Amino acid sequence: MTPMSARLDDLRQRLTALRTRFAEVAARAAAAAAAMRASAVPAAALLDDLRGTAADFDELRLAILDEARTLPSAPDPARLGTLKALDALVTTIDGAEADRARRAAWEAARDDALSALDRVMTLVHREDTNFPPLAECQAKARELHAALSAAQPADLERVTTMVSGGIRPFAELVALAEGWNRLDDERCALLQDSISQNFGRPLALATVRGKLGREGEIIITPEVAEAPEAPIVPTARAAPVGATPAAGDVPVPGVAPVGGGMRAAAGAPGSGGGGAPTGPPVVAGDRVAPPGSPLVVEIRLTGERVQVETPQERRAREELLERMAEETAQWWVGARRGWESLAQRGLPPAEAAREALARFPYLLSVPLAKSDEFEDGRLAEGYAILLQRFEKEESGFVRAALSRLNPQFATRARDETYALGHELYLYIVAEGRLYKTYPDFLKDVLVHALPEPGVWLQGAITDAEGSTTIVTRPEQPGGRPEQSRTLTEAAERFTTHTFGVTTGPLTARVFSVQAGGLSDPTDVDIHLKENGAATDHAWVVVAPMDGTPQAPRKHRVGGTKIEQLGKQHRAVWIAAFNSDPNADKRYELTVALARKAATPLAKAAQAQAATGLGKASPFKKR
Repeated sequence: MTPMSARLDDLRQRLTALRTRFAEVAARAAAAAAAMRASAVPAAALLDDLRGTAADFDELRLAILDEARTLPSAPDPARLGTLKALDALVTTIDGAEADRARRAAWEAARDDALSALDRVMTLVHREDTNFPPLAECQAKARELHAALSAAQPADLERVTTMVSGGIRPFAELVALAEGWNRLDDERCALLQDSISQNFGRPLALATVRGKLGREGEIIITPEVAEAPEAPIVPTARAAPVGATPAAGDVPVPGVAPVGGGMRAAAGAPGSGGGGAPTGPPVVAGDRVAPPGSPLVVEIRLTGERVQVETPQERRAREELLERMAEETAQWWVGARRGWESLAQRGLPPAEAAREALARFPYLLSVPLAKSDEFEDGRLAEGYAILLQRFEKEESGFVRAALSRLNPQFATRARDETYALGHELYLYIVAEGRLYKTYPDFLKDVLVHALPEPGVWLQGAITDAEGSTTIVTRPEQPGGRPEQSRTLTEAAERFTTHTFGVTTGPLTARVFSVQAGGLSDPTDVDIHLKENGAATDHAWVVVAPMDGTPQAPRKHRVGGTKIEQLGKQHRAVWIAAFNSDPNADKRYELTVALARKAATPLAKAAQAQAATGLGKASPFKKR
């Protein structure tokens, strides 16, 4: 679509040209008027020019009125009888468009700022839940969040410019908190200096030392102390990674965190632990240590008990977790198998997404935790693209996920089943913050999958010159058969068409509106409701007549309008998504089609141009 600014510039040029022609024809008409007073008949060429000038004026007025549809109140065409009135209307449209651009820039800057502030407010100190410097920083973040969420400011441009600078310190805090162990030294130093200047040195030091993390992520820092005497008898409970310590929890001296528990050495030479053990060789992983080596054990919290776990016991626990995953989390086993294949082949995300959608076009419509129920369990492999995203953010995430769970083996009755599949799903959702990141995941997949290999469509509208075809499919993902109906009456075609569907957690349903070349293009007006309320939970992808689709744009709560389908655009995809990880959502999508037929005056002008009659006007839009 031609940008509004370019269309307004074209209208101004046409106004200028028409004003010049008006002056020229007016001078000739004045001379002819004097001649007519002497009973002279006006020249036929003058009459043709007068009719042509009037036609050009009508055509330009229609074009300006078409652009004025975006104004809050439509102007009265009867009041637009002069070039001066048309020029004033163009100026009004230009001002309204500039105001819309300012609002759009403000909304984008505000949304980015609110997202950064949300991330700041989820940070926690891993050792001190009441760390004052962080509390003060978060208080400032809440204050700024409230200010940005309030009413739209009067001076949009000035405030929009100020937002990025005001939010930068908070964004830098999050960047260092999340990347302190991955960023290079120079970047860490720069971020540390900035945080010191804005929030004080204590917060900067805590951040660069990795003591800040996400909510729900508690890591106990090892304390330097002598190893306890053998045998190891822990005197305090140690909280596992990912669990919040209960009252009275304290670090265990001589113990370092390992996976989902803690590890300690007993009998190390010089540790006061009673010398070398006299039992069998110590096994650590696949290696056997020589006699006299320290015994490495892992301390884990199980319910209200502290367990000491040897490497053999750890392996037995991991094997049990794998068996439980095979029983209750086959979706995870399938997705992990798919991810291992991607890793072995070194497939980048773009190719991985295209491959997954080529194999399973309706993948995005199936909830992650139910993906093993489709295609004999193979569809779960498609969600390897989600695990690939997690692995990129945190190396080792996939291989460590199972071992990070803390099943209550010791307190579980023999006939009681541990819901590992459900716990693993909750862990994936929390660690990946899918309730916030799922829309971006979907957006990236759409970029790679449209138009080829494409996605499974819940519904589709195809507009042609003499008919409109509407196709709907069952709510069951991948469901068949589809229902198709072809409309030929204008009243049935150019109206509002409604699609309804219930979506599962973390899924999307995709709809399309398409058209080939149309002599009279169609305008498309899109609205979406979630559980009965208007929502912006959809991505809209527009494909021009030639070339690749544009980047996905976020649907607006008030609706999204796509003009000139069949002339400037060939297809529109609407991907409505449910980012709730736990609940179904009911969506109602309405798509209104409208076609503006050419006016009789415009048709006559076209016919005249086709026959070569009349003087060609250089002022018509090219």
